[in-house]
Amino acid sequence: MARDKQTYTFLPGSATLYSGEIRDIDEIGLDSEFMAQFERKEVIPQTNRFNLTPEVQAYVAGAMANHPKGVYRLTDVKSNILQAQTAKKKIEYFAKRAKGAGQFDDSIRTQLQEAYQEYKAAIGDGNTSQLTIVQFVNQIVGNLEQPSFITSAFKNIPLDKLRGKIPEMGWPAVNLQVDRLSEPIIDYTEFGQTEFRIKRNDVHIYIPREDRMEAAIDPFATSIQQGNIQIARARELMALKELSTLQINGTYGTIPDMSATPSGSSAPGSSNDAPSAFVNVIVSHFNKYYNYIKYFVWNPLDYRAYLSNWFTHAYTQIQVPEGFGVVPFFGLEKYNAVAIVSPYVPRSFVYALANEGAFELDGPKIVDSEYDAKKFADYNIVHDFVGYKIMNPKRFGEKLSVPLSGVTPGTEITTNKQIYKLLAPPSDLVVKNSKA
Repeated sequence: MARDKQTYTFLPGSATLYSGEIRDIDEIGLDSEFMAQFERKEVIPQTNRFNLTPEVQAYVAGAMANHPKGVYRLTDVKSNILQAQTAKKKIEYFAKRAKGAGQFDDSIRTQLQEAYQEYKAAIGDGNTSQLTIVQFVNQIVGNLEQPSFITSAFKNIPLDKLRGKIPEMGWPAVNLQVDRLSEPIIDYTEFGQTEFRIKRNDVHIYIPREDRMEAAIDPFATSIQQGNIQIARARELMALKELSTLQINGTYGTIPDMSATPSGSSAPGSSNDAPSAFVNVIVSHFNKYYNYIKYFVWNPLDYRAYLSNWFTHAYTQIQVPEGFGVVPFFGLEKYNAVAIVSPYVPRSFVYALANEGAFELDGPKIVDSEYDAKKFADYNIVHDFVGYKIMNPKRFGEKLSVPLSGVTPGTEITTNKQIYKLLAPPSDLVVKNSKA
């Protein structure tokens, strides 16, 4: 048999084969792109050159009947299609390896993820979605970590106005052992209302579009992330300002030194029973106000001193220090107590809040147009209408003094001026190049 070759180019727009080789589809006026080239092989029987058996002659005749125009073979394929197929083969290979290994080890998982990223990049090519690009940028730039936990001790109240009142519920009387048909004692319910007015925290960020276009990475987007972190820090510090209104001698007051060790003792911090002191706080507060203390807001170093107390881990293993966050209060889990560990809390103070009476007031979300500013620059505004309010500081919480040997008590946050100073950027934050 002789083979006659002729090359064709596949046109995906019209789903036809174009005779000849062509890479630039736009030259022939078709709105499409190059995908692949095909080569046609025509089957021509030549019985004068080959001594064919009847069976072979029948086979050739059948091939010509099934493929009257010849047989096609790919000779050139667009690069990203080949890359996608290669990545797909990698995925299948590593998935087969993982299945055969009986468990999914980290090395195979990493190789699978890389192969999948190659596959997505190949099939996306120039049409990669903006969401994918943002995810890639976040992976490259990294995550900006910010501990924000104190606010979880407040009950969230979304608002549709900037001014209002929060009712503090009263205590209705209870009629005990009432006889049939006897008149009940009717009690007038008293309740208080604490007025509030929410002011806003603002972060305004702008950059000239020309500068943004020249940047290798996007400093504007990163600055917006940093601005949102500043808003979160402002919320934490505002919550601490409200916590400072708690009464330091409400029902308990001062916790004994948790780090003190008797002379000659090998057990660290064994002079005073720290868990017992905090149980006493919960019980004393309940006996006076009939509500439970749930949240204990700590400085990490003070909570470390608590964990180092011998009575804290007397019947378990010694505990490592907790990181920033909201964790079960070690040793008081049975009381459903929660420890909130935050670096913003001043040393030698522990703020204790009940599970009621402390509110986070989220104001309405307002978006300003700022048209003139945005016309000449990229301009971003974050308006944060938020407030924190403890209804009755005596009734719904305790401020505990935690003296520790060798530790100077920190300064409580009581004014907005202190918050403003704490939010100020460090010196030499940005090194500027005058020649750029």
